[in-house]
Amino acid sequence: MGYPFAGDLEDIYDSMTDKQKENFCPTVIITDTDPLKYNAWRLGFHLKYNGVEVSEKYYPEAEHGFIEQNNPEYAETNADDPARGPGQKAYARDAEAFMGECIDGYLG
Repeated sequence: MGYPFAGDLEDIYDSMTDKQKENFCPTVIITDTDPLKYNAWRLGFHLKYNGVEVSEKYYPEAEHGFIEQNNPEYAETNADDPARGPGQKAYARDAEAFMGECIDGYLG
């Protein structure tokens, strides 16, 4: 899992050797309402353009942090965080299932 907050991720990919690019792993991109989604989408496009398998899912109603905030280790903290709650929790479980399906598909 990565967080595409760095605006130069395409440059990092482009600087890889052909062998590194050849062995680049399939990529899962999950986005929510955070403005960083545009960097993630740009990275996904760039990777797909270069032949990397990319699976993407966008949650337009999910708040930033919705996956992390709805896991047991956060049960006692940040109770008022907008990323918590039944709807956000449902998005989190769906995103986790999506990641699992992607990984299963990649592994065959």
